[in-house]
Amino acid sequence: MKFFERLKFVIEYIPFFILCYIFSRLPDNYRIKVSSFLGNLFYIILPLRKNVAVKNINKVFPDKDNKLKKNILRDTYKHFALFFSQFAYLSLNPELLPEIVDGTEVEKIERIYSGNNSLIIVTGHIGVWEIGGLYLNIRGLPVTILVKRQKNSYVASKLDKLRWTQEVDVLNRGDGLRQLVKSVKENKIPVMVGDQDGGTGGEMIPFFNKEASMTKGFAVLSYKYKIPVIPVFAVVNWLPGTKDYKIKMIVDEPIQPDFKLPKEEFVKSILLNYNKVLEKMINRYPDQYFWFHKRWKTVSPELYK
Repeated sequence: MKFFERLKFVIEYIPFFILCYIFSRLPDNYRIKVSSFLGNLFYIILPLRKNVAVKNINKVFPDKDNKLKKNILRDTYKHFALFFSQFAYLSLNPELLPEIVDGTEVEKIERIYSGNNSLIIVTGHIGVWEIGGLYLNIRGLPVTILVKRQKNSYVASKLDKLRWTQEVDVLNRGDGLRQLVKSVKENKIPVMVGDQDGGTGGEMIPFFNKEASMTKGFAVLSYKYKIPVIPVFAVVNWLPGTKDYKIKMIVDEPIQPDFKLPKEEFVKSILLNYNKVLEKMINRYPDQYFWFHKRWKTVSPELYK
């Protein structure tokens, strides 16, 4: 690693580490207030990838008025500040997860797993997906979580340590495919995020009626091993009339096309059905979606210039 690149990573890591330390020790009510303040601060002063988020929101919600779209964006910053604060706190205090998380619907996964011996869970960059993975782990499900490693090696190591406090089985995307296949053969449950741009090698599937490149690993895995794909999401539900909330696990119906279909048709069917479920979730929780990804960069690179 070059000197200036390492220096940049260290400068980025210092505030990340400080915030992790603070959030892991703050009481819940203060954590909510501080994360809301930081979300507003980032929205106004440090608008990281704000232009990308604005373009994505405009593309998905062309008919919404500008004031509403502005509110969605502001609330998105606040939501992800809360997400970060809760992940830092709950990673070190996993015994509190059953109190904060409504996991009633996870029983669906447990029933399907006991009948099939294996399955694939696919989620999206919506709600608090990392916390959802932690919860499934303490629930006793044998999950293997596939993550995309951060470019900043210091930040990536810290995130890995937070995940490993619960002994979560984590694989880094890019070098974990063989281990992922191994986990399926061992009747473990791969947990994957399915809504990143898949590049030129991805499958072109409509997303909000606009073609987008998708990674197809989970669909190919389902086809090869004849196991169902279940969309699962962890979202924040604010309790009416309070400043408190619950994290709710939402488990959709399994995506289970005809396994006799040709591989290409099968993969497209899985991806299309997953996108429809994700679209439903985004319409329901627009301020909890991670709008900062360049979701259409393969199909429409000019969108982000």
